[in-house]
Amino acid sequence: MKSAGTKLLTLMLIGVLAFFMPGCGGDDDNDNDHVVTLQSIQVQPVDEPAEGTTDLYPLVKGNVEYEAIGVYSDGTTKVMTTEAAWSTEDDAVATAEVNGHVKFVDGGQTQVVAKVGDVSGKASLRIEALEKITLMKKSGLPTQIPAGVSVQYKAIGETTSGYTFDVSAYVDWQSSDEKIAKVEFVYPETVLRAVPQKSPVIVKVKTLAKGDATISAKMTTPAGKALEDAKEMAVSDAALLKLQIDQSDMSKPVGTTVQLSATGLFSDGTVIPLTTEVAWSSSDTSV
Repeated sequence: MKSAGTKLLTLMLIGVLAFFMPGCGGDDDNDNDHVVTLQSIQVQPVDEPAEGTTDLYPLVKGNVEYEAIGVYSDGTTKVMTTEAAWSTEDDAVATAEVNGHVKFVDGGQTQVVAKVGDVSGKASLRIEALEKITLMKKSGLPTQIPAGVSVQYKAIGETTSGYTFDVSAYVDWQSSDEKIAKVEFVYPETVLRAVPQKSPVIVKVKTLAKGDATISAKMTTPAGKALEDAKEMAVSDAALLKLQIDQSDMSKPVGTTVQLSATGLFSDGTVIPLTTEVAWSSSDTSV
């Protein structure tokens, strides 16, 4: 029969063993090792900056979209754009709105900041004023354009340091005589967004009748600077005589997509690409 002292010693030993057994002694260090925490936030632009740069955009009445990527202690990442609080370090250059939208105010340099809790990240943003805009039409076209043809135009903006951007979506387009030539717009995207590097609008000038018209583009920058360029367009009454389809790429395996092109030959000898102007069809859709 064990004495009372022996029983007490046995209970004390069991208690000591229990204290040092994993998960039983109240040591929370192991639990803390498994807690995943947000370590940093990477901020980067969604919209493409000037070629050869990571942060340069032209000063237009638009915005740049940024995203925030959270990096956790276990190496995983998470998009945190909508839950982050956005700001800039200089509101005189740009202001931040919800979901990473940064609005241009004036030329200069600032930092775009995204913050979640006590963790934040930032990215550099440079905005340069536009010095001029230049209208450009599709290359390879004759001086006179036959009536009934659409000609694609672009407005190219050049910044103070020589970087160029397609600013077609930010200028006001006009024709001096809409009976001769009329400006039309095509929106490839369902939602018009301000993307400084890639214009969300395609500008086409539809020729309607013989005569001369001036196509112009104007814009006023957020800093109040007025920019303008204009190009003369001569429209002829030449008639379309023949359509030619490029058949050099017609032999393809089943399931392959083939890009065809169409060219128009007119009565005055001009040859104009008409791929986007003609209606396309197939004599046998099963083939």
